[in-house]
Amino acid sequence: MSNNVEFIIIPHFVEEALARNNVSTNAVLNFHKVSRFLSINDIVQLLCVQGCWKDILSEPNFFYASSLMNHWVKSTSDPDDKKLLDQVHYLSSGLGQTKEEVYNRLFNKEQPSEETNKEYKLIDLKPNTYGLVIYQGYSLSGENRNSVLRDIIKSIGVYAPFNDVASCEFFDIYLKTLNK
Repeated sequence: MSNNVEFIIIPHFVEEALARNNVSTNAVLNFHKVSRFLSINDIVQLLCVQGCWKDILSEPNFFYASSLMNHWVKSTSDPDDKKLLDQVHYLSSGLGQTKEEVYNRLFNKEQPSEETNKEYKLIDLKPNTYGLVIYQGYSLSGENRNSVLRDIIKSIGVYAPFNDVASCEFFDIYLKTLNK
């Protein structure tokens, strides 16, 4: 992506666990911090949810390579953290069951979020890096897709000139949605 603008999907349960411990949501970029406040299952699900972009945007051929693992590798120097990160990476490779668990926790309309009437929010994690917080009950509808795309494009525009915005993959998808 132009100007290295990055997007990380953050499930509501990750944001809530960090908030309970008075830790900023931008801690998701630091594996050492994440591993102190989340269960290994939640960490694996946080990594696996990064592959849900094509579902969130209703684009079956869309692939967005999340940089979360890169952030984690860069933030890990402790040997025990490295060992745990290897374990998380291994567990996330058995994507099928974990992805199903993530879907049940996030996209289950029968259990909408009680804490907010929003289905998502876009937050600044650090310059050029945003988090898309997905709340329980998020609908994979076209209306949400369009809203998410608009918010993403606006956020890219904060750091990039319009020609960079117009050349990004999210903008292409947004234009397709306008033609439908």
